Amino acid sequence: MGARHDVFLKDDGQMTCGCLGASTGTPFVASFGWESVRPNIDLKTQTVVAFAQTGPCQDAPADADGPSYRGYVQEGNDIVVLLEAARAGKPNVSGAIVPRPPVGGRLLLRPFTKALPYGKGADGSDCTLLDNGSPPQSSAPSVAAQGLAPPLGGEESDEPKALVRVDVRRLEPDQPSFEDVNAPEEFREEEPTSLRDGFFLRATLSGEYSRLSLAMDGPDSSLTGLGVGFAAYIGGAMAPGSVFGVVIGGQSTPNPTATSGDTEAETDGRMSFVRVGLFGDLYPWETNNFHLGLEAAYLSRFFSGATVATEDAVGFGLRPYLGYDFWISSKSSLGFVGGFLYGRLWEPDTANAFPGSARIATQLLQPSLALSITYH
Repeated sequence: MGARHDVFLKDDGQMTCGCLGASTGTPFVASFGWESVRPNIDLKTQTVVAFAQTGPCQDAPADADGPSYRGYVQEGNDIVVLLEAARAGKPNVSGAIVPRPPVGGRLLLRPFTKALPYGKGADGSDCTLLDNGSPPQSSAPSVAAQGLAPPLGGEESDEPKALVRVDVRRLEPDQPSFEDVNAPEEFREEEPTSLRDGFFLRATLSGEYSRLSLAMDGPDSSLTGLGVGFAAYIGGAMAPGSVFGVVIGGQSTPNPTATSGDTEAETDGRMSFVRVGLFGDLYPWETNNFHLGLEAAYLSRFFSGATVATEDAVGFGLRPYLGYDFWISSKSSLGFVGGFLYGRLWEPDTANAFPGSARIATQLLQPSLALSITYH
């Protein structure tokens, strides 16, 4: 229930009034276009509304970019959809799911302020999109023939039908206009994708470049190389699209290159890193799978089989990242994640007379590109 950013009007709609065309009915009315999966609604108590400006509108504000949904109010049995002017920099909401008026009620369009033309008839009254009067007689087109659910208390049968006859525009006398469309029951197998509002699990496999700089007196020293990393993210959503949790990851670089001043040599060992920390991941837009996040982690570095004269080290790091997901099922997605880890690690100064009383600082720079699989 409420605003829908993913529905739009494909034609002039079932009626034109107040500088706009509009349609209402089930999500399967031919006038509606959807940028995502059609929603499932309660056909007896809810209806979809979509609208669009029809040509130039002389009375619209100069900076208006067509009508946009503001909200709805109920006045007796009438449901009144309020329309405002869309403007640059604000989302243009061209539709909504609202309560369907009961028998005897109407679905009206009304400008949010009196100065606006959207939803205002020629005589200044509200535009009537649906008049849900008494249940129709057998000689009149049924409410189902308008792509609508049966009126509350009506005589329409709940018996499932494979196909319904849907009127895609208002009928003119002696000019029936019908189109065969799939009944809602046929679409319910198409499960909508997740709202990203529950348990979260992601695994990544990445290629990474590591540069470990040793902050010591004398010439600059560093270890560099390409490696492979992995990470697991486990958490949950605090709100739809906002995820927090724990990350555990590791990376290994075989035979890193040791550089000291102008001298460069390949080592025969393996440089590895482990990180354990917290992460936050945000999907800013409901209908877009772009996401961004930040990790704050404890870092550990160690060497195996190496001839590098350095000790293991521990420290902390921050890793911002950006990614994009592609749905492969209603709750699972594959994607790409690019990140950059900056870390500061310290190792004991073994030359000091009192081991542990002094530390050697090292700096880690580690860009990466990962393939991800996410369950959410």
